[in-house]
Amino acid sequence: MATFASALAELSAVAGRTLEPEAANALVRALATLYEETRDQVTKTEFAELKDSVERLVQAQEALTVEVRSLAEAQRRTEERVNELAEAQRRTEERVNELAEAQRRTEERVNELAEVQRRTEERVNELAEAQRRTEERVNELTEAVKELRQELRDLAESHKRLTQSHHELAQSHHELAESHRQLAQSHRELAESHRQLAEEHRQTQHELRQLTKQVQELVRDHRRTRELLGALSDTVGYGLEDRAIRYLPRLLKKQFNLVVQGSLERRWLEYPDGRTDELNIFGVALQEGRAVTLLGEAKTRLGAAHLNKLERRRQRLEKHGILGAHRFVFVVAY
Repeated sequence: MATFASALAELSAVAGRTLEPEAANALVRALATLYEETRDQVTKTEFAELKDSVERLVQAQEALTVEVRSLAEAQRRTEERVNELAEAQRRTEERVNELAEAQRRTEERVNELAEVQRRTEERVNELAEAQRRTEERVNELTEAVKELRQELRDLAESHKRLTQSHHELAQSHHELAESHRQLAQSHRELAESHRQLAEEHRQTQHELRQLTKQVQELVRDHRRTRELLGALSDTVGYGLEDRAIRYLPRLLKKQFNLVVQGSLERRWLEYPDGRTDELNIFGVALQEGRAVTLLGEAKTRLGAAHLNKLERRRQRLEKHGILGAHRFVFVVAY
């Protein structure tokens, strides 16, 4: 009994070092119970075998404990790795979400840029069409300017010839004036000797009357020349007005969106106070659904005096209620 007790104590000590306390206590209790049941039956040989079995069991338990600890360490490392992988997965998912959001914003920006590109292409096409129409209009205006220049050259040549004739008439008038001065001098000299040269004086008076008639005829010729020059200037002005009236409807519509109603015309006006005005170009147009009165002036040479005169005419028309609420005043000049 004492031998078994010491062996059991030794086994308990060994089990306490290698096993968990509960497992060691359970093993000692089991052996004590087994001993109580078999102490009168088990031989020393059997007990030795039992002791060897217990030692092998303890060794197996120790190996199992080491393996369990290894598995626990491996489990701990696995859990740490799983946690690391879970954290990496979370960061990956966050990055994927960020990339998805960036992709969405990129697609929205691409769509916006595509829309801007489409509008830009439409605007370029509109500008190209406007450029084409402008070139056509420039070609038309260039041709019209060529025609006007040719007509003005013809008129300038006629004016040059008339000016030359006017200069010649002026020279003749100067010569006649000089002759008149000389005759006047002679008349004074004849007056001094009136008594002696009465007959010659009467003859001189007769010649003087004839000369006066000639001077009067020259004055009348000079007046007619000036009237012809005035008529020529009116002709040039009327020609410019006629051309302007012909081309203005298209130009007003293209440049100012003014659609001429009916036709443009030259008009004479007489006011209640007896005063009159000549309107070079007059008419009515529509602009965005409203009626607009057109008042134009045509001049071959435009100066400040013409503009002032046009402004005074506009004020008179406005005063007498001839201009509407909306008006478009312009000047055509070459």
